[in-house]
Amino acid sequence: LSGPAGTGKTETTKDLGHACGVMFYVFNCSDQMDSRGMGFILKGLAMVGAWACLDEFNRVDMAVLSVAFSQLKSILDALRLGKDKCVFDGHEVPLAREPECGAFITINPEYRGRTIIPGNLASLFRPCAMISPDVAAIIEILLMTFGFLQARMLAGKVVLLAQLSQSLLSDQEYYDWRLRSLKL
Repeated sequence: LSGPAGTGKTETTKDLGHACGVMFYVFNCSDQMDSRGMGFILKGLAMVGAWACLDEFNRVDMAVLSVAFSQLKSILDALRLGKDKCVFDGHEVPLAREPECGAFITINPEYRGRTIIPGNLASLFRPCAMISPDVAAIIEILLMTFGFLQARMLAGKVVLLAQLSQSLLSDQEYYDWRLRSLKL
């Protein structure tokens, strides 16, 4: 999934995993990840049949992405062929069959200094672009679930307050006017 920050990429994958009743983990990726750590994550997913979201995957160094491609491809090839084991970094690894493992990646193409996902690695995933949500509609629904009778009017006021606060108040680390913090 690709798209700007705050569009629900990670939450969407988490909700899909939970709706399917599958163990689901989120791993926040960074340029500090190495191929060994990535290998442990992918091997663990394959062995237990869990799903994972590799969040902000385009932060990972290009050398690690190259190794991740070969590791992920060996798992996917074995699953497609119906094998019970795959060769992973020179060792045979048992594969969980029910449920099978799954991996999702999220990328935020807007930030500078991010790695471009190589074509061979990108080909292992189905692309899906996310756009900024209709914040007023989401807040209106949240207010309705809490029993507010004038939810539409209140939602408009909450959105206006957040927009004005974001544009008029000084930039501070503790100010967060995005939807995630407004939902609290």
